[in-house]
Amino acid sequence: MRGAEQVRQPRQTRQDGCPRGEPAALTISERSHVTGESTHQAHADRTEVGWNELKTGHLHQHMDYIMTALLARPQKLPVTTIVALGGNLGDVPWTFEQAATLLAGDSTKANLRVSRLYRSVPMGAFAGATFFNAAIAWETMLEPEPLLDRLQAVETELGRVRTIHWGPRTLDLDLIAFGDRVIESSRLSVPHPHCWYRRFVLDPVNDIAADHRHVASGLTFQQLRQRLLARPLQVTIDTASSPTRDILRRLQTDFPQCVFVSGTSENSALTIRIGSHAEAGGAFDLVCRDVSSAEQFIRDVLTAATDELVV
Repeated sequence: MRGAEQVRQPRQTRQDGCPRGEPAALTISERSHVTGESTHQAHADRTEVGWNELKTGHLHQHMDYIMTALLARPQKLPVTTIVALGGNLGDVPWTFEQAATLLAGDSTKANLRVSRLYRSVPMGAFAGATFFNAAIAWETMLEPEPLLDRLQAVETELGRVRTIHWGPRTLDLDLIAFGDRVIESSRLSVPHPHCWYRRFVLDPVNDIAADHRHVASGLTFQQLRQRLLARPLQVTIDTASSPTRDILRRLQTDFPQCVFVSGTSENSALTIRIGSHAEAGGAFDLVCRDVSSAEQFIRDVLTAATDELVV
Protein backbone atom coordinates (compact mmCIF):
# COMPACT_ATOMS: atom_id res chain seq x y z
CA MET A 1 0.00 0.00 0.00
CA ARG A 2 1.40 3.36 -1.07
CA GLY A 3 1.88 6.09 1.54
CA ALA A 4 -0.56 8.88 1.66
CA GLU A 5 0.05 11.36 -1.13
CA GLN A 6 0.96 14.86 -0.15
CA VAL A 7 -1.61 17.34 -1.45
CA ARG A 8 -0.09 20.40 -3.19
CA GLN A 9 -1.75 23.58 -2.04
CA PRO A 10 -2.38 26.21 -4.70
CA ARG A 11 -0.09 29.20 -4.42
CA GLN A 12 -2.03 32.09 -3.00
CA THR A 13 -1.75 35.49 -4.61
CA ARG A 14 -2.84 38.91 -3.54
CA GLN A 15 -4.86 41.39 -5.56
CA ASP A 16 -1.65 43.07 -6.73
CA GLY A 17 -0.61 39.86 -8.50
CA CYS A 18 2.31 38.99 -6.20
CA PRO A 19 2.43 35.70 -4.21
CA ARG A 20 1.34 35.89 -0.59
CA GLY A 21 4.23 36.23 1.79
CA GLU A 22 6.29 38.30 -0.64
CA PRO A 23 6.73 42.09 -0.50
CA ALA A 24 4.10 44.02 -2.40
CA ALA A 25 5.16 45.34 -5.81
CA LEU A 26 5.36 49.07 -6.13
CA THR A 27 2.85 50.73 -8.41
CA ILE A 28 4.30 52.75 -11.27
CA SER A 29 3.63 56.03 -9.49
CA GLU A 30 5.12 54.70 -6.22
CA ARG A 31 8.18 53.41 -8.03
CA SER A 32 8.64 56.76 -9.71
CA HIS A 33 8.45 58.53 -6.34
CA VAL A 34 10.88 56.18 -4.58
CA THR A 35 13.49 55.81 -7.31
CA GLY A 36 13.28 59.26 -8.81
CA GLU A 37 12.87 57.87 -12.33
CA SER A 38 10.28 59.28 -14.67
CA THR A 39 6.83 57.75 -14.86
CA HIS A 40 7.43 57.25 -18.60
CA GLN A 41 10.59 55.22 -17.87
CA ALA A 42 8.77 53.21 -15.21
CA HIS A 43 6.10 52.37 -17.81
CA ALA A 44 8.74 51.33 -20.33
CA ASP A 45 10.66 49.16 -17.84
CA ARG A 46 7.50 47.53 -16.55
CA THR A 47 6.40 46.68 -20.08
CA GLU A 48 9.77 45.02 -20.75
CA VAL A 49 9.46 42.98 -17.55
CA GLY A 50 5.93 41.99 -18.50
CA TRP A 51 6.93 40.68 -21.90
CA ASN A 52 9.85 38.70 -20.38
CA GLU A 53 7.43 37.11 -17.93
CA LEU A 54 5.08 36.33 -20.81
CA LYS A 55 7.87 34.35 -22.48
CA THR A 56 8.37 32.22 -19.32
CA GLY A 57 4.69 31.62 -18.74
CA HIS A 58 4.23 33.79 -15.63
CA LEU A 59 1.69 36.05 -17.30
CA HIS A 60 -0.69 36.03 -14.35
CA GLN A 61 1.79 37.95 -12.20
CA HIS A 62 2.37 40.83 -14.58
CA MET A 63 -0.67 41.16 -16.84
CA ASP A 64 -1.85 44.16 -14.85
CA TYR A 65 1.49 45.90 -15.40
CA ILE A 66 1.46 45.14 -19.13
CA MET A 67 -2.05 46.51 -19.59
CA THR A 68 -1.31 49.59 -17.45
CA ALA A 69 1.78 50.41 -19.49
CA LEU A 70 0.12 49.89 -22.85
CA LEU A 71 -3.04 51.81 -22.01
CA ALA A 72 -1.11 54.70 -20.46
CA ARG A 73 0.81 55.40 -23.65
CA PRO A 74 -1.02 58.05 -25.69
CA GLN A 75 -1.72 56.83 -29.20
CA LYS A 76 -1.45 59.81 -31.57
CA LEU A 77 -3.42 59.18 -34.72
CA PRO A 78 -2.77 60.78 -38.12
CA VAL A 79 -5.10 63.58 -39.20
CA THR A 80 -6.57 64.09 -42.67
CA THR A 81 -5.41 67.43 -44.01
CA ILE A 82 -6.50 69.13 -47.24
CA VAL A 83 -4.41 71.74 -49.04
CA ALA A 84 -5.36 73.83 -52.09
CA LEU A 85 -2.70 74.69 -54.69
CA GLY A 86 -2.76 77.72 -56.95
CA GLY A 87 -0.35 79.55 -59.22
CA ASN A 88 -0.01 81.52 -62.45
CA LEU A 89 3.71 82.20 -62.88
CA GLY A 90 6.19 79.93 -64.62
CA ASP A 91 5.56 76.27 -65.39
CA VAL A 92 2.77 75.85 -62.84
CA PRO A 93 1.93 72.17 -63.58
CA TRP A 94 5.61 71.32 -63.00
CA THR A 95 5.61 73.39 -59.79
CA PHE A 96 2.53 71.55 -58.52
CA GLU A 97 4.20 68.22 -59.28
CA GLN A 98 7.30 69.26 -57.36
CA ALA A 99 5.21 70.45 -54.41
CA ALA A 100 3.34 67.16 -54.24
CA THR A 101 6.63 65.26 -54.46
CA LEU A 102 8.15 67.28 -51.62
CA LEU A 103 5.11 66.82 -49.43
CA ALA A 104 4.81 63.10 -50.20
CA GLY A 105 8.51 62.70 -49.46
CA ASP A 106 8.05 64.01 -45.93
CA SER A 107 8.28 61.04 -43.59
CA THR A 108 5.36 62.37 -41.55
CA LYS A 109 2.92 62.10 -44.45
CA ALA A 110 1.36 59.15 -46.22
CA ASN A 111 -1.51 58.28 -48.58
CA LEU A 112 -1.20 61.41 -50.72
CA ARG A 113 -4.21 62.04 -52.96
CA VAL A 114 -3.96 64.50 -55.85
CA SER A 115 -6.82 66.13 -57.76
CA ARG A 116 -7.04 66.91 -61.42
CA LEU A 117 -5.51 70.14 -62.70
CA TYR A 118 -7.96 73.04 -63.22
CA ARG A 119 -7.78 76.50 -64.77
CA SER A 120 -9.65 79.44 -63.23
CA VAL A 121 -10.28 83.13 -63.81
CA PRO A 122 -7.92 85.20 -61.62
CA MET A 123 -9.54 86.79 -58.57
CA GLY A 124 -8.46 90.31 -57.67
CA ALA A 125 -7.60 93.42 -59.64
CA PHE A 126 -3.87 92.61 -59.66
CA ALA A 127 -3.96 88.82 -59.84
CA GLY A 128 -2.55 88.59 -63.36
CA ALA A 129 -3.06 85.77 -65.86
CA THR A 130 -5.22 82.64 -65.69
CA PHE A 131 -4.57 80.47 -62.64
CA PHE A 132 -3.96 76.76 -62.35
CA ASN A 133 -5.57 75.08 -59.36
CA ALA A 134 -5.45 71.68 -57.71
CA ALA A 135 -5.86 70.07 -54.28
CA ILE A 136 -4.05 67.41 -52.30
CA ALA A 137 -5.04 65.43 -49.21
CA TRP A 138 -3.04 63.14 -46.95
CA GLU A 139 -2.71 61.83 -43.41
CA THR A 140 -0.26 63.82 -41.31
CA MET A 141 1.22 63.49 -37.84
CA LEU A 142 2.19 67.18 -37.75
CA GLU A 143 0.32 69.71 -35.65
CA PRO A 144 -1.31 72.61 -37.57
CA GLU A 145 1.35 75.31 -37.10
CA PRO A 146 4.34 73.05 -37.87
CA LEU A 147 2.36 71.94 -40.93
CA LEU A 148 1.90 75.59 -41.92
CA ASP A 149 5.66 76.10 -41.54
CA ARG A 150 6.23 73.10 -43.81
CA LEU A 151 3.85 74.43 -46.48
CA GLN A 152 5.47 77.86 -46.45
CA ALA A 153 8.93 76.28 -46.70
CA VAL A 154 7.82 74.38 -49.82
CA GLU A 155 6.39 77.60 -51.32
CA THR A 156 9.70 79.37 -50.75
CA GLU A 157 11.73 76.48 -52.10
CA LEU A 158 9.69 76.58 -55.31
CA GLY A 159 10.14 80.30 -55.90
CA ARG A 160 7.26 82.00 -54.06
CA VAL A 161 7.94 85.68 -53.41
CA ARG A 162 5.35 87.65 -51.41
CA THR A 163 5.11 91.19 -52.77
CA ILE A 164 1.56 92.06 -53.88
CA HIS A 165 -1.44 90.78 -51.90
CA TRP A 166 -3.47 88.55 -54.23
CA GLY A 167 -0.87 89.19 -56.91
CA PRO A 168 0.68 86.76 -59.43
CA ARG A 169 2.50 83.83 -57.80
CA THR A 170 4.45 80.70 -58.62
CA LEU A 171 2.77 78.66 -55.89
CA ASP A 172 0.16 79.18 -53.21
CA LEU A 173 -0.49 76.42 -50.65
CA ASP A 174 -3.58 77.07 -48.51
CA LEU A 175 -4.50 74.82 -45.58
CA ILE A 176 -8.20 74.15 -46.18
CA ALA A 177 -9.02 71.58 -43.51
CA PHE A 178 -7.28 69.80 -40.67
CA GLY A 179 -9.42 66.84 -39.67
CA ASP A 180 -12.51 68.07 -37.85
CA ARG A 181 -10.71 70.82 -35.95
CA VAL A 182 -11.59 74.51 -35.88
CA ILE A 183 -8.45 76.60 -35.41
CA GLU A 184 -8.22 80.36 -34.86
CA SER A 185 -4.80 81.84 -34.16
CA SER A 186 -2.77 84.86 -35.22
CA ARG A 187 -1.26 82.76 -38.04
CA LEU A 188 -3.98 80.33 -39.02
CA SER A 189 -7.72 79.99 -39.57
CA VAL A 190 -9.04 76.49 -40.25
CA PRO A 191 -11.25 75.65 -42.04
CA HIS A 192 -10.02 78.23 -44.51
CA PRO A 193 -12.49 81.13 -44.06
CA HIS A 194 -13.13 81.59 -47.80
CA CYS A 195 -13.01 78.04 -49.14
CA TRP A 196 -16.78 77.49 -48.93
CA TYR A 197 -17.63 79.81 -51.85
CA ARG A 198 -14.56 79.41 -54.07
CA ARG A 199 -15.08 77.04 -56.94
CA PHE A 200 -11.32 76.95 -57.62
CA VAL A 201 -11.02 75.28 -54.20
CA LEU A 202 -14.22 73.24 -54.08
CA ASP A 203 -13.91 71.62 -57.51
CA PRO A 204 -10.43 70.14 -56.91
CA VAL A 205 -11.29 69.16 -53.32
CA ASN A 206 -14.32 67.26 -54.59
CA ASP A 207 -11.99 65.09 -56.67
CA ILE A 208 -10.24 63.77 -53.57
CA ALA A 209 -12.32 64.49 -50.43
CA ALA A 210 -15.93 65.13 -51.44
CA ASP A 211 -17.31 63.57 -48.25
CA HIS A 212 -14.99 65.44 -45.89
CA ARG A 213 -17.08 67.66 -43.64
CA HIS A 214 -16.51 71.40 -43.48
CA VAL A 215 -16.93 71.73 -39.73
CA ALA A 216 -17.81 75.44 -39.69
CA SER A 217 -20.93 74.91 -41.85
CA GLY A 218 -21.68 71.26 -41.11
CA LEU A 219 -21.81 70.46 -44.84
CA THR A 220 -19.54 68.21 -46.87
CA PHE A 221 -17.37 69.76 -49.55
CA GLN A 222 -19.61 68.12 -52.13
CA GLN A 223 -22.65 69.85 -50.62
CA LEU A 224 -20.84 73.18 -50.50
CA ARG A 225 -20.07 72.92 -54.21
CA GLN A 226 -23.63 71.84 -55.01
CA ARG A 227 -25.02 75.00 -53.39
CA LEU A 228 -23.17 77.12 -55.95
CA LEU A 229 -24.51 75.26 -58.98
CA ALA A 230 -28.07 76.61 -58.70
CA ARG A 231 -29.06 78.87 -61.58
CA PRO A 232 -29.90 81.58 -61.14
CA LEU A 233 -27.64 81.85 -58.11
CA GLN A 234 -29.38 83.98 -55.52
CA VAL A 235 -27.14 86.55 -53.81
CA THR A 236 -28.22 88.83 -50.99
CA ILE A 237 -26.59 92.25 -50.71
CA ASP A 238 -27.27 93.74 -47.30
CA THR A 239 -26.12 97.31 -46.79
CA ALA A 240 -27.19 100.31 -44.74
CA SER A 241 -26.84 102.51 -47.83
CA SER A 242 -28.15 100.55 -50.79
CA PRO A 243 -25.83 100.18 -53.79
CA THR A 244 -26.54 102.60 -56.56
CA ARG A 245 -28.54 101.41 -59.50
CA ASP A 246 -25.46 101.74 -61.68
CA ILE A 247 -23.50 99.25 -59.54
CA LEU A 248 -26.36 96.75 -59.51
CA ARG A 249 -26.84 97.15 -63.26
CA ARG A 250 -23.14 96.49 -63.88
CA LEU A 251 -23.16 93.44 -61.61
CA GLN A 252 -26.25 92.03 -63.26
CA THR A 253 -24.73 92.56 -66.71
CA ASP A 254 -21.43 90.91 -65.81
CA PHE A 255 -22.96 88.09 -63.76
CA PRO A 256 -26.16 87.12 -65.59
CA GLN A 257 -26.19 83.75 -63.77
CA CYS A 258 -26.98 85.60 -60.51
CA VAL A 259 -30.09 87.25 -59.15
CA PHE A 260 -29.61 89.94 -56.51
CA VAL A 261 -31.93 90.51 -53.56
CA SER A 262 -31.72 92.87 -50.61
CA GLY A 263 -32.20 92.38 -46.91
CA THR A 264 -31.99 88.82 -45.58
CA SER A 265 -33.01 85.62 -47.33
CA GLU A 266 -32.47 82.01 -46.24
CA ASN A 267 -32.61 80.98 -49.91
CA SER A 268 -29.48 82.89 -50.86
CA ALA A 269 -26.30 80.95 -51.53
CA LEU A 270 -24.30 84.04 -50.57
CA THR A 271 -25.04 86.98 -48.31
CA ILE A 272 -22.73 89.97 -48.62
CA ARG A 273 -23.00 92.53 -45.83
CA ILE A 274 -21.54 95.96 -46.51
CA GLY A 275 -20.88 98.70 -44.01
CA SER A 276 -18.36 99.92 -41.46
CA HIS A 277 -20.25 98.12 -38.69
CA ALA A 278 -21.40 95.12 -40.67
CA GLU A 279 -21.24 91.71 -38.96
CA ALA A 280 -21.62 88.21 -40.30
CA GLY A 281 -24.89 86.66 -39.28
CA GLY A 282 -24.43 83.11 -40.54
CA ALA A 283 -22.10 80.49 -41.97
CA PHE A 284 -22.63 81.78 -45.52
CA ASP A 285 -22.18 85.50 -44.85
CA LEU A 286 -19.33 87.68 -46.09
CA VAL A 287 -18.52 91.12 -44.71
CA CYS A 288 -17.02 94.14 -46.46
CA ARG A 289 -16.47 97.07 -44.09
CA ASP A 290 -14.71 99.27 -46.66
CA VAL A 291 -17.67 100.75 -48.49
CA SER A 292 -15.47 102.40 -51.12
CA SER A 293 -14.19 99.00 -52.32
CA ALA A 294 -17.54 97.20 -52.04
CA GLU A 295 -18.07 96.75 -55.78
CA GLN A 296 -14.66 95.14 -56.31
CA PHE A 297 -15.23 92.95 -53.25
CA ILE A 298 -18.56 91.72 -54.63
CA ARG A 299 -16.99 91.08 -58.05
CA ASP A 300 -14.18 89.01 -56.54
CA VAL A 301 -16.64 86.92 -54.52
CA LEU A 302 -18.96 86.33 -57.48
CA THR A 303 -16.05 85.48 -59.78
CA ALA A 304 -14.87 82.82 -57.33
CA ALA A 305 -18.38 81.48 -56.75
CA THR A 306 -19.57 81.24 -60.35
CA ASP A 307 -16.45 80.47 -62.39
CA GLU A 308 -16.85 77.29 -64.45
CA LEU A 309 -13.38 75.85 -64.14
CA VAL A 310 -11.67 74.23 -67.11
CA VAL A 311 -9.95 70.89 -66.55
